[in-house]
Amino acid sequence: MSAERQIKAKEIVREIVSGIGDYELMHKYGLTHKGLQNVYRQLLDANLIDASVLEGRVASPLNTTETTLASRLPRRDVYIPLPVHDFNNPEERGIVTDISERGLGVKGLRAEVGEEKILVVKASKFYQLKSFILKAKCRWMKPGDDVQETLAGFEIISITKQELQELKNLIETLDYVNR
Repeated sequence: MSAERQIKAKEIVREIVSGIGDYELMHKYGLTHKGLQNVYRQLLDANLIDASVLEGRVASPLNTTETTLASRLPRRDVYIPLPVHDFNNPEERGIVTDISERGLGVKGLRAEVGEEKILVVKASKFYQLKSFILKAKCRWMKPGDDVQETLAGFEIISITKQELQELKNLIETLDYVNR
């Protein structure tokens, strides 16, 4: 039997308004992505927070329509290590091998075809960019002799406008570096 966690509304509203991000809130309160969405929905329903404050947040119930990246975009190869990890399981790490606005190839990160993951792309100091988060679905997986050799292709199925801009900044930087 699981106990429901009590979160003080005034405390979390104060933190949201002060600018604390979704993932920091999830970590602090031990919430999943859906759990934080539920908290936001309850705050909205109780008129404890204005919808405009939640606009653009990854877990915002206002942001549940997934961004569709319809055009076929070429992938950029990544030659300098670009770490990525599973947000819900940070010890599950890999290296981005190629990336586009539609998806990314990853080496060393376990995934099953059809599995959805929230991925954190850790832009290195070399790229001088911010890390960003996206939700992706594993479309293919090629097992290796060990986990480090496993290759997987992920389709981006949800990303906020702000995170998409960070992804575009990375791609622009890769275009420059790969010349």
